[in-house]
Amino acid sequence: MSAFSVADTSEFGILRLIVSDHEKAFRVLKENNFSVNLTDVVCLNCPNQPGALAAALRILSENEVAIEYLYAFSVGESANVVIKPDNLDKCISVLTQHSMELVRASDLYRI
Repeated sequence: MSAFSVADTSEFGILRLIVSDHEKAFRVLKENNFSVNLTDVVCLNCPNQPGALAAALRILSENEVAIEYLYAFSVGESANVVIKPDNLDKCISVLTQHSMELVRASDLYRI
């Protein structure tokens, strides 16, 4: 597990995970009676400094990419931001066009 986020309501909780083997995690959780969904997300790497995330979010907003949720974690001088956009392909395209650094899943597991 590289990252996770927990949100709760009065009726249930939501645990979002970034894992190295999503098929195994899915199977193990299902076998233990958890409700499980797989979701594609974008992981953005940006400097761990004030304003860096705001700049990326401004770019997405200006290009009409809505964000359903996000969570982040930092490692030293950089931060990884996990983004669930309303349009995955458009999000990737916009961030790439603006020279923002995206992280492949395989790179997350080296942290």
